[in-house]
Amino acid sequence: ISAGTEIAVGIAITVAADNNPHIGYFADGELKHAEYNGTGWQFESVSADIGAATAIVVDSANFIHISIINNSDELKYLSDKGGTWTTQTLDYSSGSGRHTSIAVDSVDRPHISHFADLINKIKYTYHDGSEFISEIVDPTKLYGIVRTSLALDSADQPHIAYRNFEDSTYLLQYAHHDGLGWNLEDVAEGYSFPSVAVDSNDRPHICYILFGSLKYAVFNGATWDTEIIASSTQLPYCLSLALDSTDQPHIIYFDKENVEFRYVNHNGGTWNFETLSVSSSTSTTFKTTSIAMDSNDLPHICWTDLTLNYANHDGTQWIIQESIETVANEMDMALDSANYPHLSYFNPQGADLKYGVYDGTSWQLETVDAIGSVGQYSSIALDSQNNPHISYYNATNNELKYATILTDSCSCDLNADDVCDTQDLQIFNSDWGQDNCPNCDCDLDGDGDCDGTDLLLFGNDWSKPGCR
Repeated sequence: ISAGTEIAVGIAITVAADNNPHIGYFADGELKHAEYNGTGWQFESVSADIGAATAIVVDSANFIHISIINNSDELKYLSDKGGTWTTQTLDYSSGSGRHTSIAVDSVDRPHISHFADLINKIKYTYHDGSEFISEIVDPTKLYGIVRTSLALDSADQPHIAYRNFEDSTYLLQYAHHDGLGWNLEDVAEGYSFPSVAVDSNDRPHICYILFGSLKYAVFNGATWDTEIIASSTQLPYCLSLALDSTDQPHIIYFDKENVEFRYVNHNGGTWNFETLSVSSSTSTTFKTTSIAMDSNDLPHICWTDLTLNYANHDGTQWIIQESIETVANEMDMALDSANYPHLSYFNPQGADLKYGVYDGTSWQLETVDAIGSVGQYSSIALDSQNNPHISYYNATNNELKYATILTDSCSCDLNADDVCDTQDLQIFNSDWGQDNCPNCDCDLDGDGDCDGTDLLLFGNDWSKPGCR
């Protein structure tokens, strides 16, 4: 059934619920999968693994699961259940895509803040239900390395914190969209690493650095209240902020003076400090950190120190997992509904974007985008279905890119070309309005008619960012 250049070995076969066979095997220097669809055989490459043994099964939802023993005597598991990554360029103008920050709104649409270094301006890119739109947030020319941090409020309006260098002064600046336009203001003097979160009253909280001081600002409804959390003779850096369910802040940062990785939280009255005992704290190679609070108000943190590392607090102690990936930089983290972490990060060795998820037992790591030099300044958010959305920078073309994963096919993709476009709309319209039409393409719910329910299904998928 296949005419490969090498003899197939490690062959395993299973029969799916539709009575069609699936075969896993090694050939031509890789693991392959073959499926018979009733008419002909379909072949695909699964991974660049070579070994001598495979096992394959197809579940009730027709997802394929393969286990193998490779030539390094490692047991590996592969499945297509996670869906397919789709990547696209969102903004290729003005050197866009540096220092991205992403959030997903209440209808699962992504919002991204980023810096365009060719024009030195903050930009905002979002999906409006039909397409991605980019706009300039602050028309002022900004100077220096401008990091952005984005959070959405209960009305899905964006709040962005960033810094500027103006008239020999470092400024922490803040932008908020009220539904009509952008409101811009200077918060305080601020040197670097702003991190923003919005509380249950839609008020912004910002953690930032002013030279040797770790500082905190919160909007009280009228003005900004600022305070110093910690002071040092050297610049603290790599900070990240998250709020718990009572709107209390939790912060992770690296104390360069004492060479310590520190966790700070506020109990409503005072700041509490804790030093994490990690091997990385003996070096000054920290690059990025991220913190998130789970449904039990327990912190999860991730950091890079040339390797990728993760820790979570179980209510009694920190559980630390170091060197999840041996080469990593510029990462971000989000927690899913089961409190498991999902990570996006840059692999400087291959210059590609990678993604990792922990299921409570083991980590699954994969490459998302390896075309050109991609993956710097990544940011990750999860939607209501726990699907990841990642914004990142394409250094090869100096542009903003976006990746998401599709766990289900889009019902509006009627011609099966993996995108919902005008061709699908034409197919849908050609059958629209017909009754007693069980084989019509527009009968998406399978009730034999093309009616308003099918139109709603088509429209819902049409508005999904990953389908278009």
